[in-house]
This record gives sequence, C-alpha cells and structure tokens, in this order.
Amino acid sequence: MRRILILVGTLAAIAAMLFGLPNFTVQTSQFPNAIERVAKARDLTLVCPGALWLTGGTSGTQIGKFTKIGAETENLHFDNSSKATLEISDGSFTAVDSQGRATQGSNLLAVNQLQLASLPGFSGLTGATCQKPSTDIWLIGGSTEVGNETLLVLRNPSRVNSTVELQVFTEAGQLRAAGLAGIAVGAQKTTVLNLAGLIPKTKTFAVRALARGGAVGAWLQHRVVRGLEAGGSDYVSPAQPAAKSQVMTGLFIRGSKDNSALISQSDSYSNLRPTLRVFNSQKQTTTFTAQVVSADSKSFGTVIRAQVEAESVADFTISGLTDGDYVVAVTADQPIQTGLKFSRTFKERNPKTDFAWLTSLELHTESQTIALPSGGITKFSWYSPVSGKVITRELGQGGKYQFAANDAGYFASLVVDINGQITVLPVTNARNVGGKVAISLR
Repeated sequence: MRRILILVGTLAAIAAMLFGLPNFTVQTSQFPNAIERVAKARDLTLVCPGALWLTGGTSGTQIGKFTKIGAETENLHFDNSSKATLEISDGSFTAVDSQGRATQGSNLLAVNQLQLASLPGFSGLTGATCQKPSTDIWLIGGSTEVGNETLLVLRNPSRVNSTVELQVFTEAGQLRAAGLAGIAVGAQKTTVLNLAGLIPKTKTFAVRALARGGAVGAWLQHRVVRGLEAGGSDYVSPAQPAAKSQVMTGLFIRGSKDNSALISQSDSYSNLRPTLRVFNSQKQTTTFTAQVVSADSKSFGTVIRAQVEAESVADFTISGLTDGDYVVAVTADQPIQTGLKFSRTFKERNPKTDFAWLTSLELHTESQTIALPSGGITKFSWYSPVSGKVITRELGQGGKYQFAANDAGYFASLVVDINGQITVLPVTNARNVGGKVAISLR
C-alpha cells in the first residue's frame, strides 16, 4: 500500500511539471497496534413448541381457529456451576451468563418436552428437543393427504417481531402459491398455520421457514385419523443442513406382525410402513444409498438405492424389517436432507397405532448432556460412522445422562415409550459463538 501511494505522488509531481498543475504530496501513516477485546457470546436460549394444537376451536368447525389441548411436560437440565442463572418464560429457557464464563452447549442447558394426547381423533405421544431460535429452518416431514393433518408451529421468544417466508417443495418441485410470505409472528408470540390451506392433499413435502426480525423456533405437528379412529401424532423437528451424508438413529420397530396384519386388513393402514423421505435441493438429479443397520444379529436391515429429481422430494418405503433396533445412514452424490416416519403397532390395544418422525442428526465429538423423562421407558440409540457400531441402552427415569466425548464422532437420539406409544428426541448441541475482536483506532 505504501509503494502505491508513493507512486501516485510521483506521477502527480511529473504531471505538475508538464502541464503547469500545482504540485502536491501524499503523506502516509501506519495504524497503531490493535487492541484485543473479548466479545461475549449471546446468552443461550432454547424454545419449546408448547402444548398441542387442535384445529377448528372448541367446536372443531371454525376455520383458522386453533385451541391448545392438555399440557406438555418439560424435562430440563441446567448447570449453574458457572454462575449462570436460568430465566424461564412460556416455554422459553435462557441461560443468563453476564460474565461470559459459561461454555455454551447441552452441558450447560438442555430441554425437551413430551405430551401424551388421548382425545377422540387425537392420540399419540409427541416429543421435541427444544431448539435454539433461528432465521433459517428446514422441516422434512408431514402430510396433508386424506386422514392427515399437519400444522406449522412458529414460536418467537424474542422481544422483536418477526416476519416469516415459507419455501415449500413437493414431488413436482417448488410450490408457487399465495400465502407463503408475510407470515407475522409477534414478539414472544406463537403463530400456527394449517398447511392444508397451502398444500392440500399432498403426501410428500419439505418446508423451509426463513425469518426476518426475531429468530424463531419451528416444528410441524402431524397427526393421523382413520375414520373415527385416531392413528397417532408427533412433531417434525428441524433437519440438518443439506449434505452428502445424513444419519438418523432411533428406528425401533415393534409389533411388525400386527403392523402387517392391519395393512392387509385395510388400505387405510398402508401408511404404517416405515418411510424414508429424501429432499434434493440441488439443480440436478441425485442418486442416494440408504443403509438400514441393525443393533444386533437377531434382526437384519436392508439397503435402498434410488434417485430423486432436482429440487424435489420423494418418499421410499422400507420393507422387510422385523422387530429390532435400527439406524439409517444415507449417502448421496449431491447434498440432500432426510426424514423418516415409522409406526408402533399393537392391534389389540386402543389406540392401535402411534408413529414417530426421525430427523437427520448432527455429528458430535464432544460430551453431550440430555434431560431424561420422569416416566415411561427411555433408551438411547447411538451410532458411530467410523466403526458402524450401533448401541441401544435403557436409561433411568428423571435426571440427566451425559454422553462421553468421542474423537471419531457419533450420532444419538432418545427413544421414549409411554404405554406403547412412541416419540424420538434428537440429541442436539445448541450454542452461540463469542470470541476475540481486534480494535484499532486512528
């Protein structure tokens, strides 16, 4: 930079001599040494979806009216040994760390929620790992075909209003429709949308929520009804960013013989088959391979190899699985995103079925802490991408569990069973980034 300035000054002097222009000089100086300052990370906030929503108000016939039903149970882990304090406000949890000493992540704060629904036409165990609000969220799951209802739940825990735009992709590509933009989510408010109004009778789709203003939490609330018989419910949690490799743990098959019997009894039970959903956001067709890996030698997995067209989403039935514990590892030649729905079936019980949505998981190398439910049966499903090892282990009720650090990396989720109804909670690690800033004044 100094050489350039000197050259400019020399050329100016020559021009002054040749053309009679006034001469000038250019002086340069150096910036003083920078001063380092530490920028504290923003306090970590996790937000939960809250109680389930019933469409149509108390009468069930009011269009655009949503009523909360029952109450969720939140399971919390918070470590105050770093002198951080915890603020709780309507399903929003914030670790307030005024000194910036706490190491953010699940070892500091981890929250999940469960709710067991048992109403006519609405049953099942729903669960979600409470998430760090974001301005860009992908949800790979749900259905609005006959007998299915999918609601988009948007929660804004901040003090700033937010406006959300949706991008929706189906088997036919990206949807162009009115109503996808300008969705208002007020500060510390919740907005609920019935996706049937945007994508009616659509079996397969992926949804992206882009927020401006306050960051939001987002989930899909999916329930199934077969005539007058409730068929289960669950939340679809945010998926990992598009990548050439995706992993989902927690595919615990039970009642596979009852499942087959119900499917042969009526077409309305055809959606009980485990189904893999693959979204290809790229501009060219992708080929993927999905390996379903068993945790033991008593049950065998399977392999699916197929293609997904550019900028579209497709479902693939997973056939032939007997009772057992599985994980699903998907690789592709283009970045993809994935989800998976499977059912728990006991044909002699009422309700007969429930289902759960698996979401793609993040790879962990550090230790992670999870809060454990105080009721039911909870197991973790753990997978190493290096060794290919799958581990299932039953955990106690209440309190917490900590996964050890693992240099090779691992994927994990919690599988929760209450009276035969099921949900799967992804193990996540939310954090905000602080760091050092160099400041130079002149």
